[in-house]
Amino acid sequence: MANRSAGGRRAPRGYCQHCKPCRSGLFHLCENQLTPGLSCDGGYAEYVIMRHTALIAIPSALSSVHAAPILCAGTATFNALRNSDARAGDRVAVLGMGGLGHMAVQYARKMGFDVTVVARGSEKERAAIELGAHRYIDTLKENASERLKKDSSVDFIVATAPASETVSALLSALAPRGKAILLGTGQTPLQVMPGMMIGAEHTLTGSFVSTPAQGLLPA
Repeated sequence: MANRSAGGRRAPRGYCQHCKPCRSGLFHLCENQLTPGLSCDGGYAEYVIMRHTALIAIPSALSSVHAAPILCAGTATFNALRNSDARAGDRVAVLGMGGLGHMAVQYARKMGFDVTVVARGSEKERAAIELGAHRYIDTLKENASERLKKDSSVDFIVATAPASETVSALLSALAPRGKAILLGTGQTPLQVMPGMMIGAEHTLTGSFVSTPAQGLLPA
């Protein structure tokens, strides 16, 4: 069912095109974003109303099964890595091997990074290695931060899991001028030591999905 505005008209999904982020081309950061299945109806509907500018064309040769991971988890992780300033050979730790993490690992490996996966339990280790990770750290068996520092620290951390305690601990494993990028959301605040961030010039930032123009598929 389509949402309706106060005047009774249907409210198109997508970005508003009027707020400051939209006028700056940052459509994915629209201040009035309507997201089907989240802030309005339509996530599981057979038909929905969308602004054409908020859509990405999917080639007929690509099935919905293969396109689905790319359009959300794929754009989120790819955008984070693409804008991270990381270069081939840099050490990247991916926290979590879920819906976002399994995409981050594949992109990171294809971009030429040295990839370490940090996850809870050993059941995802095989998948992580098969998808391209060079090594796997099970947080139930060892201290991930100490292990990363022993392995010469990491230049970037891509946190795809909503594990604030683990993210806070991993910050100390960042190399000087290293960057931690948050993708997974949660309810628990991060614990950050300002002195550690300042003394090593660390960066803690968030990342979202890409705009249609930056999408992984041709428009």
